Amino acid sequence: MDHLNFFSHQRISDRLYVLTEGYSMVHRFTIGLVLGDEKNLVIDAGLGMTPGLRDYIEKLAGSDKPLICAATHLHPDHVGSAMLFDEVFCSHRDFPARADFAFSGPQRLEDLVDFAIDSGEVMEYCSRNYLRDNFVDCRDIRDGNIFDLGGVQIRAIALPGHSDGSMIFYNREENYAFTGDAVNTDVHLKKLDRQGFAEYAEHLRRFLSIVGEEVTLYPCHLPLAMDVSVVKNLIKVCEDLVAGNTDGDPPGETIFKARNNDPNMRMHYVGNSCIVYNAALVGTGNTEQPPKFLNFYSHEQVGDRTYVVTENYSMVHRFTIGVIVGDEKVLVIDSGMGMDSDLRRYIERFTGTGKPMLCACTHGAIDYAGAACLFDEVFLNQLDEEMLPRAFLTERRLSDLDAFSLHNQEVIAYGKAHMIDNRGTKFTWIDEDYRFDLGGVTVRPIHTPGHSRGHLAYFCPEENIAFVGDAINADIHIKALDRQGLLAYREMLNRFVAIVGEETRLYAGHLNRAQPVALAKNLATACEEVANGQTQGDPPGETIFMQNSGNTSTRMHYHGNSCIIYDASLL
Repeated sequence: MDHLNFFSHQRISDRLYVLTEGYSMVHRFTIGLVLGDEKNLVIDAGLGMTPGLRDYIEKLAGSDKPLICAATHLHPDHVGSAMLFDEVFCSHRDFPARADFAFSGPQRLEDLVDFAIDSGEVMEYCSRNYLRDNFVDCRDIRDGNIFDLGGVQIRAIALPGHSDGSMIFYNREENYAFTGDAVNTDVHLKKLDRQGFAEYAEHLRRFLSIVGEEVTLYPCHLPLAMDVSVVKNLIKVCEDLVAGNTDGDPPGETIFKARNNDPNMRMHYVGNSCIVYNAALVGTGNTEQPPKFLNFYSHEQVGDRTYVVTENYSMVHRFTIGVIVGDEKVLVIDSGMGMDSDLRRYIERFTGTGKPMLCACTHGAIDYAGAACLFDEVFLNQLDEEMLPRAFLTERRLSDLDAFSLHNQEVIAYGKAHMIDNRGTKFTWIDEDYRFDLGGVTVRPIHTPGHSRGHLAYFCPEENIAFVGDAINADIHIKALDRQGLLAYREMLNRFVAIVGEETRLYAGHLNRAQPVALAKNLATACEEVANGQTQGDPPGETIFMQNSGNTSTRMHYHGNSCIIYDASLL
């Protein structure tokens, strides 16, 4: 293809856009754009594997003002396109010390292989088009410095840890902050010892004291906003690491395959937030014998009666499991892969054991029905019965675990030893006329077909929460749909929005943060655009499963920062 567009955007307010640069449907880089009366500020500059970022921004913001760039830190995926802007700012603690690494063309191409999930088409295109000789002489930015853009001010807040010079950029008036890699649902701090984690926790506490409880956070590698609960979770993770409370921590694999399978790299969760750390540096490493027990589960309470559990086989690939606690019954929505028998026991730690525990699956895929057999009654739409034989195949489940664990041999061996035999799971067939009356709270199934024929979302009106599986997400896979199917999917999404309303929080199957209903509207528009042939520049939509990679008909199309992955050959 002559042109591939890797950029998308969502307008948040009159003065704020959030852009993403995405070389696959999994790995994206967040770029902030703040509009001032006198200057415009770009926060981070992606990997720079095409020259189009400034042009893309100027289509949104115009070209009549200086366009300056502030980097949260000096890593290749944050300064790749920095050379395109009029001035570039970075902490003196990162520049020039990390410049050779950050501006290295070979390093960026090496990283792109994994960011693009080994897409040959992306690699070939970017090898021809990436920004070469992209070194820039960065101007220093220090803690407390202000970018006065005219009518809007952005404050730099130092938060070292991920890098020595990591900065967060904060707008007090609109109450948002771009956190780079310093704060996220997973933070990589593999160079810190116990003292380093104590210091990082102090920086997090200081950050909270500056921004307060209501700030909206935009991290670099997650295409949606977070709240300060993530910061509080990370502080508690640090406290655990300092205290040596790391029993059961699973491997914290990196997306970069060349650096994988170091047994000292672990991840520790509090809530649904984690830090990836080096166990040897915190004094808990033992490479001679793998641990006998691995805990893949974490959870947070997100409503009066609702919890979000995640099953975490790597710091990238997680499965969302909903838990709604009624006065008489507990409903578990989806059950993950079933690579051990611990899920029910884990849930009973915060719900108790005195009530029947039901399980309702959004669809019949491997990663949703895997541990359903642990519960007292299991529910599924019968249209997905055809999926179950594949979901219960031992070799298929282990193959998928290989991808979900980022090819970690310790996790795969653990899965082989502990996998549930779920072939005898008995399902009660339901459709959207069914109601779960749990006592004091109800849950309504909503038919959301497309990803699978029988897909159901589960809406709890009392909590204003819906668990939507793989039907609605920042990226959805609807590769079996032709043009008419895409238009039908659009109508399904519009109907879903009409049922749940504008204020419902959505929890998707592979993102453990709440997403707004506006996401469904973006996806509906994306379906309409693809059905109408508006696909020029759509890049490959590579899958994480290597056996399916290299299909050039699989593309991804963005509207806002939401995308659909579709099969162009069906259109």
